[in-house]
Amino acid sequence: MFSTLQRTRALAWAAVPLALALITAAGRWAGANAPTIGSIYLVVVLGLAAWGGWAVGATASVAAMLCFNYFFLPPFGTLTIAEPSNWVALVSFLVASTLASRLVATSQMPAWLSVDAVTTGWSSTSRIGYPRHARPRAPGIGLGGSVPGASCCRSSRPGCGT
Repeated sequence: MFSTLQRTRALAWAAVPLALALITAAGRWAGANAPTIGSIYLVVVLGLAAWGGWAVGATASVAAMLCFNYFFLPPFGTLTIAEPSNWVALVSFLVASTLASRLVATSQMPAWLSVDAVTTGWSSTSRIGYPRHARPRAPGIGLGGSVPGASCCRSSRPGCGT
């Protein structure tokens, strides 16, 4: 019924609130300070992004920022911030965790997508809408750009088949 990828993504989405609740409860129980719990939240967000992709990571990042603010930054139990230095900490956490989530998710992209965009000028989304016989091929696969005589490589670098 559901593919393995769909089940993995569904589990990753379900893991977001569970992981954040577990980390928040453990941090409150242990009396963790803001820098410590911020680092732990960041590691959890990166793990969730690696497991579920960028959307899961970005959602976990925002949810972790809200938990971080509500439970660990004074005044506790509110989403307001009393000290200007805490604004810097909160915004830095959000930017770092969201950017890191994007980097982790991008690093797991199939290699031919990222190499293809750089070497041939085709982005992965430019393949959509092409008839199968007219689609540019990925470098190193089939008649890809690194093979002499390949027609999909549009650069003039040495080794290109055009």
